[in-house]
Amino acid sequence: MPQAKVTIIGVGVIGGSVGLALKEAGAEFEIVGHDIDPSTAKRACQIGAIDRAEWNLISAVEGANLVIISIPVLAVKETIQAIADYLKEGVIVTDTTTTKEKVLRWADEFLPPTAHFIGGDPIVDEAKTGIQAARADLFHGATYCLTPSPRAHPKAVEFMDNLVRALGATPFYLDPTEHDGQMAVAEHLPYLLAAALFRMASRAPAWQDMTKLVSHNFERVTQFPSSEPDTYRDICLTNVDNLCRSIDLFIERLKEIRGLLEEEDAEGLEELFSDPTSARRTWLEGRRADFGALQAALDQVRGWGGFLGPVLPRMRGPKE
Repeated sequence: MPQAKVTIIGVGVIGGSVGLALKEAGAEFEIVGHDIDPSTAKRACQIGAIDRAEWNLISAVEGANLVIISIPVLAVKETIQAIADYLKEGVIVTDTTTTKEKVLRWADEFLPPTAHFIGGDPIVDEAKTGIQAARADLFHGATYCLTPSPRAHPKAVEFMDNLVRALGATPFYLDPTEHDGQMAVAEHLPYLLAAALFRMASRAPAWQDMTKLVSHNFERVTQFPSSEPDTYRDICLTNVDNLCRSIDLFIERLKEIRGLLEEEDAEGLEELFSDPTSARRTWLEGRRADFGALQAALDQVRGWGGFLGPVLPRMRGPKE
């Protein structure tokens, strides 16, 4: 039986970490990497995230059993269009973007019926970007959202479920619309709030004096995981409606807080801070407990060895 082939399109921090994690999990197949930056692909080879780099996108995906698209979300559409006619029958295609509804729509529109698309979104705490920040344990204890296309074969979904667990993460299944609505508040709105706060402060007449006074709190609240503005631009443009609704709700909360201030409502202000503090503590304790349980699960997954090695049987569709 020929060796299975996995192609990673975009070997930055996420794509590179996927390659490193699969190697650590004992997956026995060839990992091919493609990146628009040749130096990034070269570095991915050097650190062992991929077995070889392929500069030509079509050559990279031909014969692949699994294609992982890890690039900015607005580049996904043209990439899917470019590779659609060259994909192997039965191939599984996934992505790692933080918005899902439009990506699923593009996949269903442009991919052939013999391809099985399963959207993915790893929720990782990573403040650095680029292949230099890739690490095998990036996904340990993370939630990994999966949004399968209705056309995806159950065996393909099962395969992705196993792959996510091999990375050390926990699969979390969501409808793409539900995913984007929740992510608008959980991740995307904070980017806009950080940008708005920094713009407000930095454009104030007293900004130069203010820089001597700002604390770690200001630095933390206005920190962005990526230094690339187009990353956040693309997130906003693919989740417009949800973000607009979230902004409206946030404005309502700000108006409530302004009312407390104007009325000098000491009890209301104390409640404003005490309720989130308690709820946040409970949330963080739950995250730590989940991580402990996942460490034990990860040890078991590592024992699977080459479970990803066998090539999936040819699949035409869910009803076959």
